[in-house]
Amino acid sequence: MVPIRRQSLGAIAAVLACTAATIAGRDLFPHPGIYFGVFPDQPIQSSFGRLAVNGRYPAMLGTFLPYRNVLQDQYLKVMAEFCQGVLERSTVANVHPPMVHLTMQPVDSGPISPEPLQEFASLVRTYARKGLQIVVRWAPEFNLPEITWGGNPRQFIANWAMVANAVGDSAAMFWCPNVANEALSPTTYDDYYPGDRYVDIVGVDIYYEISKQPDNVKTNEIFIKSVTGEKWPRQKLWDFYDRFAAAKKKPFVVGETAAYWKTATEKGREIEVKRTWWNQLFSRAAMARFPLFKGVLWFNSHKREDNLDTDMRIFNEHDDTKSPVLVRFESDMSSPMSSAIVFADPATTATVVLRPKAPAPALPSSDRHPN
Repeated sequence: MVPIRRQSLGAIAAVLACTAATIAGRDLFPHPGIYFGVFPDQPIQSSFGRLAVNGRYPAMLGTFLPYRNVLQDQYLKVMAEFCQGVLERSTVANVHPPMVHLTMQPVDSGPISPEPLQEFASLVRTYARKGLQIVVRWAPEFNLPEITWGGNPRQFIANWAMVANAVGDSAAMFWCPNVANEALSPTTYDDYYPGDRYVDIVGVDIYYEISKQPDNVKTNEIFIKSVTGEKWPRQKLWDFYDRFAAAKKKPFVVGETAAYWKTATEKGREIEVKRTWWNQLFSRAAMARFPLFKGVLWFNSHKREDNLDTDMRIFNEHDDTKSPVLVRFESDMSSPMSSAIVFADPATTATVVLRPKAPAPALPSSDRHPN
C-alpha cells in the first residue's frame, strides 16, 4: 500500500509556515503477515536483547511520551534516547531497526502551539534520516471518558492535522481509538476521525480480561467480534475494521494489547490466560477475517489495575532468564502459524519498499475533511 498524501489546512498551515506535506511512496508493511511489536517496560538499551522470540527480534517497538506545549520539554530527551537506543541495539543484534511507534499523550485537549510542535517534528525528521521508520500514534484512546486529551473532537482533528503536516514525509500517522464497548458512544469513532489524507494506519487498543467478556461470545472469538462490533450486534457503528480499514484501504494494527493476569485472583493460570489471547491475535481466523491486519504491539508491563497486581508480560526484561510465559510463547510461535508472523529483518534486508510518488489531487485549503 502507498501511504496517502496530506495537504495543509490554510490557517493552520500559515501558522506552521509550511506547505502541503507529501509522504514519499512507501509500503509501510512490505512483508505478508502480522508484524510483531512490543512496548518494553525497561530502558531499550538494556531490554532490546531480552525481547527475542526464538532468536528473532520484534519488527516494531513502541514507547509512551507525554506531550506538553512547552519548548525543550524533557520528553524530547527521552524520545531521543529511545530512538538512538533502537538504532544502536539493532546494530549489535545485526537486524534492521524495528519500526518505532511513538505514542504521544498530550496533557490536555487544548490547541497545540506551533513552536513546541516543530521541535517534536524536527526530532522525528532527525531519526528518520538516520534510518528509523517512525510511526506517530497521536493521542490514542481519545474516545475513553477518562482520557485528558479527549472530549473535544473538533480540536482533536485540528491538532491532528497540524501534527500530520509538521512531520510530513518523516513519519506515518496512526489513528487508534480504544475498542468500543457498551459504555462508549458508538459515534465516537466517527467524531474523531481526521480524514483519510491525514491517516496512514488505523487500529484499536484492546486488552483481554477474562472476567469482562459478554456471554454471547465464545472465548476464541473475542478479538474478532470486538473489532467487528459483533459483541454488540445492535450497534453497527462499532464495526471498526470494515468501516475504517477495509472501506478506506488502510492497514489495520492493534496499537496496544495484552492479557490481564491478576496475580491475586488467578494464581497458576498465567500461561493459560495469556495464551488464550495471543492465539486469537496470531490466528488464521483473524488473518482471514481481516486481510489488512498488519501488526500487534504487546504491552509488556507489570502494574496495578483496579487496585490489583496485574502482570501483562511475556518477556522478563530485568535479566537474561526466560520467563515460563516466553518459553510457551516461543513454542506457540514455532507452530506452522509462525510463518505468518513478521519479525525484524536481518541487517542486510530492507523493510521499506520505495515506490514512485504520485501527485496528490488538489483540494481547497479550507477543507478539513477532504474525503
